[in-house]
Parts: sequence; structure tokens; C-alpha cells
Amino acid sequence: MLMRKTILLCSLLLSVACQEAAPPATPAGSAAASPEASSTSLSESERLNAWFDEKFEEQVMMSPAWLTRLARKERYNEYDDLSEEEADRRLQWLADTVDELEANFSYDALDLETRTSWDLWIYQFERAREAAAFRRGNYIFTQMLGPQASVPQFLIRFHRVDDVADMAAYIERIGGISRAIRQLLVQAQVRAQQGVRPPRFGHEGAISEAQKLIRGVPFDRIGPDSPLWADAMKKIASL
Repeated sequence: MLMRKTILLCSLLLSVACQEAAPPATPAGSAAASPEASSTSLSESERLNAWFDEKFEEQVMMSPAWLTRLARKERYNEYDDLSEEEADRRLQWLADTVDELEANFSYDALDLETRTSWDLWIYQFERAREAAAFRRGNYIFTQMLGPQASVPQFLIRFHRVDDVADMAAYIERIGGISRAIRQLLVQAQVRAQQGVRPPRFGHEGAISEAQKLIRGVPFDRIGPDSPLWADAMKKIASL
């Protein structure tokens, strides 16, 4: 109960970068044509690289947090949907892109570099598909990793405030943060019921880290500012 209460309190200010797997590699650009390369081969490589650019952009647009890490401000007031349902939707999207890739392009007509991009795209799908079967096998909240650490780091390091609109987005983003924390809390509870839970010291470490984020102003009348409050005040002062 203590851990749940603490995490829910933190959800008012925190977001998650956690569970997120590292973003897939950006497909490589087309290689310069060799004297032996035919115009047909070049045309297919150029066409496929344009398709890779399009799909990569679609993929990035699915993740407000990823956009922010790329110093882009689309969906700046949002945070990622971290539900299992959304994870399934993204996996299905990736599967559909593989079908589209294989149906519309000829591997044999590509130059070497673009074949490598093809292989990497298929590989990232296969990795994601295989990992989905073990999705509930890892811990979410621990003393070393978890939203209680990654969320404040994300907001402090990556959410740049250049104007009033950016600060408004920072504040509004807290709503998405609350949703994301609750989604992960539900998943952690399901895993605990299945016997997947960190040891006691992992719980204790996560609770300790989480409590540090809700100590100080504005949670207490006196004392230093809490980490995110201090960050928000600093960014407001810079406007």
C-alpha cells in the first residue's frame, strides 16, 4: 500500500520513459552508384530509401517522448501511451510495414547499403515480435531502474522551454505522465500476481527514490524545492 500510494502521488508530476525499449536504428541512406550498378537498381534503392524515411517518420510520431528527445516539439504537451494495448498496436504496425516492404520492393534490385537497411528493418520486427512473448517477465519499479528515476530526468533534461507555450506544454504533459504511471502500475500489479516481483530491497529503493520527488516545496511548506518544482521555476524564470 505504501508503494502504491507513493507512486500514485508521484504520477501528478512524473512521466515514464521506462519501459520503453531503445528506438530502432534509422535506415541508412542510399549508397552512391558504382559503375556496374544499373539505373533500375539505383531507382529501386532510392525508392525504398524514400519509403524508409516515410515509415521512420510515422514511427517517431507515435512517441511524444521520442520526438522530444530529438529536439522536436510536435506533440510537446503529451507523453507516451505505455499500455500493453498500445504496445500491441505498435507491433502490428511494424508487422504491416514488413508485409508492405516485401510486397512492393525487390531485394535483389537493391544496392548493398539499402539491402542492409532492409535486413535491419526485418530484424527489428523479429526482435520486437519475439520480445512481446516475454513482456511481463521484467520488473517495472526497482531501485536501479524505473519511472521514479527516468521521468524527472526526462522532463528536466529534454523538455526545453523557449516560450510560454512550451511551459504550458510542460504543465499539460503532467496529465499524460499521470496516465503513464497508472498504466505501469497496473502492469506491475499483474506481474506481481504472476510471481514476477523485485526483492524487498528493490521495493524499498523504489519507494525511497519516489518519496524524494514529493519532498519539499510545493508538498511541504518549508524546505528546498522538490526537483521538478525547482526545474519548473528555473524554466519559468528564464522566459
